[in-house]
Amino acid sequence: MKKLVKVKVRNLMSAICEKGHLQTSTLERVEDFCGDLCTKCNSKVLTHCTCGSPIKGGLLAVNANPNFTHARQPRYMESQEIPNYCPDCGKAYPWVENFLAKYKNIL
Repeated sequence: MKKLVKVKVRNLMSAICEKGHLQTSTLERVEDFCGDLCTKCNSKVLTHCTCGSPIKGGLLAVNANPNFTHARQPRYMESQEIPNYCPDCGKAYPWVENFLAKYKNIL
């Protein structure tokens, strides 16, 4: 009979510049991250929405079954997706606001 593995999954925090360049999607994993400015465009790097909610990024999966001890290593799963809106307050992130303002006349 196969043993089922219980896995706890939680979202990690992203660091994204105001222009939408992803710095990291697993910020909690990067211990020495000191990126106040974007490495591509020198814009300010954000980790939270203006409402205070963290910008969601990759995932962390951890074995939660106490009887299954040999597979307890956490697994970090990075994401390349850049979110457009805050899931908590619904406000557009700065890179979306900049895009909409820039192309408002074209639309």
